[in-house]
Amino acid sequence: MNFEQAEGSSSLPGTRATDLKRGLCLPESIQGTLTMAAPRSRDRRWTSSFARFIGSYGVTRLARELAIDPTAVYHWISGTTAPKPTLAVQICCVARQRRVTLSLIEIYRHGELVRARRIAAAERRAVTSAATSGAAEIKEKASLADAIFGEAKIGP
Repeated sequence: MNFEQAEGSSSLPGTRATDLKRGLCLPESIQGTLTMAAPRSRDRRWTSSFARFIGSYGVTRLARELAIDPTAVYHWISGTTAPKPTLAVQICCVARQRRVTLSLIEIYRHGELVRARRIAAAERRAVTSAATSGAAEIKEKASLADAIFGEAKIGP
């Protein structure tokens, strides 16, 4: 059953037509009991003007419009790849049709920002790890010294 067929009626047991429109195809008995993933708005990759446009327009819809696979769009958002220049121009045209100003610079800057954030996070983890391992190493040496010398007191 596709969405158009399900839209007017609810032939799925325990579901309502309005739930199908919202993508809730779960039986009423368990709706609301599942924990959903954090919304995209909290994910920093979706904060650039390019990513916000894609989020509002829809990944699948944009992929269909550009005649590409939706995974390519997700790769752009994750910063692993960037759209080819011809696709970037088409994205600007699609945005303009929706009265959204989106430049080629904004499209390509998105990937740079995501990669820069990823590098900064990795550097923070490395610094934290080094500091933690340094403290652990000092504690280990202190306990080793205690084991070797015991509770021997030097002096009177």
